Amino acid sequence: MRIHWIFKGCLVFAVLLMVAHQLIAKQPKKNETADWPRFRGPKGTGISQETGLLKTWPDGGPNEIWRVPIGAGYSGISVADERLFTMGSDEESEFLICLDPANGKEQWRKKIGQLFKNSYGDGPRSTPTIDGETVYAIGAEGNLIAVKAREGEFLWSLNLKTEFEFRQPQYWWGFSMSPFIEGDKLMVQAGGSGDHSIVVLNKKNGEVIWTTHSDFQAYSTPIAIDFNNKRQFVFVTAQNVVSVSSSGDILWKYPWGGSIIKIAMPIFVAPDKIFVSAAYGIGAVLLQMISDGPSITIDEVWKSKVMSNHFHTSVLIGDYLYGFDNGTFKCIKAETGEQTWARRRLGKGSLIYADGHLIVLSERGKLLWVEANPNEYVEKSSVQVLQGRTWTPPTLANGMLFLRNQKEIVCLNLRNKKS
Repeated sequence: MRIHWIFKGCLVFAVLLMVAHQLIAKQPKKNETADWPRFRGPKGTGISQETGLLKTWPDGGPNEIWRVPIGAGYSGISVADERLFTMGSDEESEFLICLDPANGKEQWRKKIGQLFKNSYGDGPRSTPTIDGETVYAIGAEGNLIAVKAREGEFLWSLNLKTEFEFRQPQYWWGFSMSPFIEGDKLMVQAGGSGDHSIVVLNKKNGEVIWTTHSDFQAYSTPIAIDFNNKRQFVFVTAQNVVSVSSSGDILWKYPWGGSIIKIAMPIFVAPDKIFVSAAYGIGAVLLQMISDGPSITIDEVWKSKVMSNHFHTSVLIGDYLYGFDNGTFKCIKAETGEQTWARRRLGKGSLIYADGHLIVLSERGKLLWVEANPNEYVEKSSVQVLQGRTWTPPTLANGMLFLRNQKEIVCLNLRNKKS
């Protein structure tokens, strides 16, 4: 009997040990869920899974950790594996820059190309994408580079303009979409002649895998979704919303004309809808994908001027979209387009979501902590953090909030109060 109980106890212990091992194996690597490795965060949705942030801010705002000059540019900030990446410039050139997120000290910088000059602001627009040990970046003149994240060593580069016979549209403000990576594929809008609007490269060496679609380039980064048992990638180009498969087949296309200045990313409203929005009189439309055997047809659920995203993409929280209708901050119901509240005097701002709140950055550098409440606008705290034109959206990584304007980057601690 004693042997039986010893054997039973060992068996139970072995099972518990196996379960514990499986649970540990499923845990993300250190800081993985709190990193911000690409434009608009881990999934490209502008949503952070971080919790435990300050519910209200002290007088003067969250504790400032560091502030450093960065040079002209609108490039966003990506953070992973204790490295921060963005792009900046000097009077002649654009650079991919690596900083230590703990103190802002520069680790290395690599020249991408010559400085892009424009009356709306000089410098790079795209946000670097971190993929494992490699970081990818696109300069405003179309120079795409792959660099070792730790050492800053070049791996490969190509120029999208020359490689794909770029067709410059009438209104051109530089390459702005961010590198999009899925598996071994790196996807970009090249805006090339013929069927070189959308280009997919081998991320390891920059070799072309396939190209498709004929249209001028827009300024939008694509999304990846699953529908009808197929993986698809949804792009907003100058005159279309277009979905392509992993092999480059066009699954569906929605003509979306008007101004070619389309900047906001598409948003997936699960399980079967796509929200797109643009300024310059275009507005928003909610598209429904309908399975027709192996094919997909598209139906307009609603179309309205209620939400005209200019520079920045809205954020979908539950059934509601929060975003900037040009210069008005709004909340609308995703399924109907019904507006539930609006707030003015923030300009064409940007936002992300974390811990039940919206982190909102106004066009002139005012930072706000707003409750994600679809019924009313509830502002918890606010502070002036930056001066001048502030068109780059916030980045949140490991409790640290990173913001920038055309001159500098600032890091704020959203977990600890000032001592």
